[in-house]
Amino acid sequence: MIGSRSSASVGDVRPGSVVGRRIVVTGMAGAGKSTLLAVIGTVLAPSSGQVLYHPLGSDLELVRPHIGWVAHDSPFDFASAPMKYTDSVRRFAQGTPSIPALYSILPGLQIIEEVGIKTIQAESRRRTEWMIEFASEKGWKVNSPRDVEDRGGSVMIYVEDGPAMVKRLAERKVFVDCRPKVGLRMSPHFFNTDEEVREAMAILAELI
Repeated sequence: MIGSRSSASVGDVRPGSVVGRRIVVTGMAGAGKSTLLAVIGTVLAPSSGQVLYHPLGSDLELVRPHIGWVAHDSPFDFASAPMKYTDSVRRFAQGTPSIPALYSILPGLQIIEEVGIKTIQAESRRRTEWMIEFASEKGWKVNSPRDVEDRGGSVMIYVEDGPAMVKRLAERKVFVDCRPKVGLRMSPHFFNTDEEVREAMAILAELI
């Protein structure tokens, strides 16, 4: 179980059926695909149950046989084998991180800390709920889960030509993206105002 969800996202995956094969994780927006992968990668912890990488336990050599040097406990020692993994989630890192890119995200993290995750979650739920109600009143097809507990921070609204609509909206300063056969992916952020969200939906109504 992850968070407040009680239904199983994945079931009946047998080790013998995946060895040597690639697995594709699919699902609707907000279904928990990224969360599932984060749990598998130990970035997040499941609320209940456990993730076993091997019948004998969590053996990193079996999970990630080609882990990069950044995963080392002291990466700048450039030590010889055997590998000594760090105790943090950095043990799953690969390659050289982009230091300028990491530095540039610090102001964003500071803003999130100031606003608070609970506040951001509440605003996201309130705004996505309003957007779904607006779309439903217009008779549009909504491809996002209606239950707030199953929905992420975006609303998927079906349109015939997603890429074309994304371009037309961008011309009106409404920036969204789209997914094939699903439609527009609209994500109101905590720094958006209610007026901006209403204006974006009104513009979409003009274009549909």
